[in-house]
Amino acid sequence: MVELDVRESADGVLFVLHDETLERTTNGQGKIAGTPSRALKKLLQKDPSGKLTSENLLRWDKALQWLAKHPNARFMVDTKGEIHEKVIQRIQHYGLEGQCLLLTFSLPHSELVAKLTSKALISCLVSSESDWDNIRQLNLPSRRQVIYVNDKTPLPLLSEMKKTGVAITADVSESRKNQHAAFPKDYYTRLVAEKMVDILITDFPVEVKGYFL
Repeated sequence: MVELDVRESADGVLFVLHDETLERTTNGQGKIAGTPSRALKKLLQKDPSGKLTSENLLRWDKALQWLAKHPNARFMVDTKGEIHEKVIQRIQHYGLEGQCLLLTFSLPHSELVAKLTSKALISCLVSSESDWDNIRQLNLPSRRQVIYVNDKTPLPLLSEMKKTGVAITADVSESRKNQHAAFPKDYYTRLVAEKMVDILITDFPVEVKGYFL
């Protein structure tokens, strides 16, 4: 499964970009929200070391077209900004709801996304008992819920949530927590066991996958 962050250009075209600004990952400058799509299409991406590549900034539709040709691929979507409806409409256009997991980090966004799609998986952030109580009020089928947990999520609550049949996901965040380097094997195995993780988000998927085979 790959994670794709989606943002909108000044003229309403959707692109795959994590940052609000262009400098770190492309040869552009300024905010994507203030840049027209005709300029964004010409930008080149940088690799993790900051070296310029020959790859253009990826349009959302191009990513979805690739995914539509690969039915075994799965993708999670982090929508940046109030563009959830536009993002989901394009997913629906390509018939990809069954392959995606939509990340939400607030109750209003969880409610909105639940109304916009009846097929996609929805990830809801739960840091406390009250978060879980609010999420349950959405009445989402457990098979469509992926609960996003973090360091604040009480361990006893994990067991309670798992009993309802929901999946649990957690982000290792190596770039933030370990200066862009992988952790030792036992860090991942301990994290998965302690937090009962079903989907692990990591910057090193190939290496970490080998720890669980």
